Amino acid sequence: MPLFFIQLLQSRSLRDKKTIDTSSYVSADEVTSWDSIRSVLIKINNFGLDDSTGKIALNGTIADMQNLAGMTGYLQAIVLVNDDGASVDNSTSLSITGTSTVTARFHYIDDNGEDQYITLDDLKQTDLQDNVDSLQDIYPTNLDGFSAVDQALIPEGYTLASNQYTYVSGANADGIMSSATTKVGDTAVYNTDGEIVQYELAKNASLTVTYIDDAADGAVVGDVTTVTGLLGASDTYKVVIPNGYELASGQASSIGYTLSDSDTDNLTVHLVHQITVIGTKTTTNTVTYTGLPTDKTPASQSKKSFVEC
Repeated sequence: MPLFFIQLLQSRSLRDKKTIDTSSYVSADEVTSWDSIRSVLIKINNFGLDDSTGKIALNGTIADMQNLAGMTGYLQAIVLVNDDGASVDNSTSLSITGTSTVTARFHYIDDNGEDQYITLDDLKQTDLQDNVDSLQDIYPTNLDGFSAVDQALIPEGYTLASNQYTYVSGANADGIMSSATTKVGDTAVYNTDGEIVQYELAKNASLTVTYIDDAADGAVVGDVTTVTGLLGASDTYKVVIPNGYELASGQASSIGYTLSDSDTDNLTVHLVHQITVIGTKTTTNTVTYTGLPTDKTPASQSKKSFVEC
């Protein structure tokens, strides 16, 4: 039966010893806290010269093991046969290792309102050694930074919604969700595994701006202008007044809009002809009365008028 001791035996003090003091060892049923066990004593009687023990397995686990990746613990074996003195071996070790994988993807919402995802295989970082390797800065910050392969994956009518990406929690191979807290430059840890770098895609949208002449029954003035952007984006259109026109009464010089996937966002700018005064002209109108007796005829009357031209 194995005996257990809560202190670590020091090999230096055992090399010249012929016996080991086992008075402080206890049996398994007497152990009150396995976390405190530091030594195991196995005693075999009548062990022959050609006998072999085979593999002796000590099964157990380590508290908070997920945070100890990259660390190594050493196991010391001490063999005492009859009265030949202790044989000490320090070559056995136990290493804790862990690796993480971080993937990347596009995300967009389709015409049915459903979430869709496109995996970007060339931006995947695998075999990151936990507590050793850092998350590398390989992620583009504009559309041109993506490979031709990745750009070709973007559905028709969509484009990159933002130059920024986000970190999203995802499940690793064991179904455990990552914390999505490891950023570029950070050292990978056990809950980095499964993390996702996500780019958002948005649908393209456009509207038209039409200038009309209110004095000519709404005739179109000049070319129709097109404004493009992302679906749902809001902005302000600055009116550009054509030569020879001015804004009609009540027409604003700036018009707010929100891009939609219908014609309801199209803009109309109302214009009237611009009247320019380049000078004035004076005219005189004279009224002369005839056909009446002299004493009954009124005197001629004159009136000056000013006309802008």
